[in-house]
Amino acid sequence: MVRNIVEKYPLQSPLIINNRTAARAQSFAATFPPSKVTPVTTLEAVSAASIIITCVADDAAIRTTIDSILSYSPSPTLFIDCSTVHPSTTASISALVIAAGHKFVAMPVFGAPAMADAGALVCVPAGPRSSVELALPFAHAVGRSAEHTPEL
Repeated sequence: MVRNIVEKYPLQSPLIINNRTAARAQSFAATFPPSKVTPVTTLEAVSAASIIITCVADDAAIRTTIDSILSYSPSPTLFIDCSTVHPSTTASISALVIAAGHKFVAMPVFGAPAMADAGALVCVPAGPRSSVELALPFAHAVGRSAEHTPEL
């Protein structure tokens, strides 16, 4: 997903990336020019972003990630969560993010790693239409289709 965002989205500054395994983020970032991607080791650095995209493996990981980012009191931003997690988890993190003054779009992505590499993931953005409209350029960068679903 990151590679497609870097290649297809008109970034105004380097994309900040974080992985719970710092070495993975650093080695992945090394495949890009430094002007395109900046790896960071803490979520505090991520909290400075105007758009935060998350994609983690499970419900516990997304809860921990969102709680950590929110603990740094980021400026108002758009959160786009691409994790495929239980709907109640999505609803609870959405409520936390919105209560903290941010916008939230749930945008699970579907497809095998080869589809991700090819920018052919199926993206399913859900949330307030105004927030989804902000997320669609990212959906189009990583996916071959983006279907908007009504608010949760």
